[in-house]
This record gives sequence, structure tokens and C-alpha cells, in this order.
Amino acid sequence: MKKLVSMIAALMICAVFMVSCGGNETPTQVVEKFYKAMTTGDINTIKAVTEGLSEEAYAEFQEEAKRPETQKISIKIISEQIAPDGKTATVKAKLLLDGQEIEDEEIKLVKRDSGWKMIEG
Repeated sequence: MKKLVSMIAALMICAVFMVSCGGNETPTQVVEKFYKAMTTGDINTIKAVTEGLSEEAYAEFQEEAKRPETQKISIKIISEQIAPDGKTATVKAKLLLDGQEIEDEEIKLVKRDSGWKMIEG
């Protein structure tokens, strides 16, 4: 009985860990998380939701976060499309500055064991 209770407790801990690490997030949620982290300069979150970027790119994100206008950036999701094989996705969005559309974005993501990751391309 103690072994069963220990096993259930261990499974619950694993489930909490997976949810807190974002393993169950949709591609849209990952993109939204990235842009929120971008506006606050949260480089750890940016690194957690991206893949294949150089240290120079991460340094640029940190510098961008210091600019006053970066705080005014938001994103409006237009669509999310997951490939039939479930391994890649594309999120289409509009980048907003003070509520005004400034750019269309097409964000590519790849599915990893740890969850969806934004990639260049």
C-alpha cells in the first residue's frame, strides 16, 4: 500500500512538473508567452520557448526589452495551423504597437518532447 501511495505521489509530481514547464501548451500559447517575455525582458522564458537561436540573438532580445516602445508591443493571433503529422505548426499573428497594427507575423514552431518551440524560418 505504501508503495502504491508513493507511486501515485511521484506521478502527481511529474504531472505538475510537466504542466509548469509548458509541455501541454498550444503553439498559440507559446507565441503569446514569447511576446510577453519579450516586453518584460524575461530572457529565460525566451530561451525556453525558442530553439536554434544564437547567444547574439538572445542578447538582442535583452537590448530590445530595454526600449520604451517594446513595452507597448502586443500580439493579436489570427490563426494556428498544426501540420497533419503534429510535428510542426504555424501561427499567424499581427504585431501591434499601442494597439496599432505594425506588422504581420508568420511564426514557425516545432514539437519537441518538452513542448512547442519557436524556430527561425
